[in-house]
Amino acid sequence: MTLNLKHAFLITAYRDEHSLIGLFEQILKIENAKIFCQIDQRSESVIKSIGIWLEKNSAIQHRIHLELDQIIHWGSSDHLLAQLRLAELALQDHADYFHTLTGQCRIISSINAFKNFFDENIGKNFIEYFPLPNSSWARQGGLERISFYQLHDVMDAKKYGKLFLRLNKHFIQIQKLFGINRLKTILESKKPYGGLSYWSLHQDAIKEILNDHLVIKKKFQHTFCSEEIIPQTIVNNSSSLKLSLINHSLRFVLWEESHGEVPGILDMNHLSQLKDSLLDKMPFIFARKFDSVISQELIDQLKNEA
Repeated sequence: MTLNLKHAFLITAYRDEHSLIGLFEQILKIENAKIFCQIDQRSESVIKSIGIWLEKNSAIQHRIHLELDQIIHWGSSDHLLAQLRLAELALQDHADYFHTLTGQCRIISSINAFKNFFDENIGKNFIEYFPLPNSSWARQGGLERISFYQLHDVMDAKKYGKLFLRLNKHFIQIQKLFGINRLKTILESKKPYGGLSYWSLHQDAIKEILNDHLVIKKKFQHTFCSEEIIPQTIVNNSSSLKLSLINHSLRFVLWEESHGEVPGILDMNHLSQLKDSLLDKMPFIFARKFDSVISQELIDQLKNEA
């Protein structure tokens, strides 16, 4: 039985317009799917290319909502705010499922397999999560990200590099000297959780997140990578969502260097891993990250086998 669920894809992008267009084209093959995309304001070539592509494809413009007026600094709370804003728009559009992606992600399952998976698992929420502190995260097992005020919201960490790292480190040390700790103020009585910032959540979970006091009051501002903590913390502290949570992001990510980047850029060397993952009981539906040049052979192969 086909439920014809409405899928909303919440995409944040800043580079590689060809990858982004390829992702758009994939998504638009899904009946009743809609795209909500934030493109970093600084990415002029991406914005221009998407505009030209949309002019050539005017029949599908109503299925794509673009946000182009915000700069998102790496590590800042702007990323979570962008995801939440897109989620709110998609909720107003009565979406059933909400999928966060980057512009360099792809759907690696067939479109029919994608639709069937969510039809069969309607109401379940797919998100990676683990309690904090966690030994795999640096600086107090990740708690330092939200325990202290960080400079990522007011300064471009990528642009200023080592200077930013020194300033932010000293800023945190000063806060420690004065006994500042934001953890209880931000999370109140909630137990903290972390995880990958990309997930597939049902509208019940999205409503819970958007209505939570942490989000309404934007308590997470001036923290570091809050998109990897706030949604995970809210859903795991919700009694109504407890039974619906599946600790799986549905996303294949290569957490090692490949082609000079981490997460690594995928190529033909990763084809067997992606194909094998689709056979699992809990498969990877998506993968990141793809480059429109380096990954093209892999993209073509995945298309042929979909």
